Amino acid sequence: MATHTRVRHGRHGLGTVIVEIDGVVTVEFDTGKILKVPEDELVSVESAEEALNNPTWASPLQVALRGLALLIRSTNEQWGVFSRSRIALLPHQLWVCHRVLSRWPSRWLIADDVGLGKTIEAGLILTPLLARGKVKRLLIVAPAGLVDQWCERLRDMFDIRAARYHPEVDRPRDDFWNIHSQVVASLETLRKDHDDRWARIKEAEPWDLVLVDEAHHLNAEETGSRTLGFRLIEELDRLDLIRGLLFFTGTPHRGKDYGFLSLLRL
Repeated sequence: MATHTRVRHGRHGLGTVIVEIDGVVTVEFDTGKILKVPEDELVSVESAEEALNNPTWASPLQVALRGLALLIRSTNEQWGVFSRSRIALLPHQLWVCHRVLSRWPSRWLIADDVGLGKTIEAGLILTPLLARGKVKRLLIVAPAGLVDQWCERLRDMFDIRAARYHPEVDRPRDDFWNIHSQVVASLETLRKDHDDRWARIKEAEPWDLVLVDEAHHLNAEETGSRTLGFRLIEELDRLDLIRGLLFFTGTPHRGKDYGFLSLLRL
């Protein structure tokens, strides 16, 4: 596979080939990650110039039907959620939604002030991603006092029915983290590695999207100390178990440069 070839990977998305050696391809993905993957997991993406130089002609009926299908899908994915929701949308929410969806998978820190509707923004982002099948496994991590609110608002406003995490149903024989593909969990509970909880999370299938509310609670210090929540997200990312990542926080900096930059590094 030639250098600079544009390729698509089923899990990591679009990227550009750096080098291929003995069937193993080093790819710089659009998310910024550089990974080595087997060549048979990649599909070459034809550029617009290549498509024009080697055209494949379809019948007028096929073109018309294809165009109509794309129009219907685009309208439904981008605006259908707005038309059926009883939500007074604010301009900044539409802007955030558009920016996040314009490049996926991606990683964003969304630093709206308190009371500006982060749950609504999350729902606007999640709905088209779920509808397209780009996000199938979703983990939302929130402070304990907000877990019920996340579950209720996503269900009532967007018909997203995520399971609430309860430690008592997370036992080795239950396989909770694979049975449930959409989960809302308390940060205070999840950060405690009780009864090998972290091992079960790390053994589960990767998450297409991890969303962390009040992400400033994930903190790292220059001394090397890190909060348990930070360590968990960092470890999942190190094991390549997180595809997309959204941080919501109204206070991302708090006067701590190192902690803020550590969040951005994730």
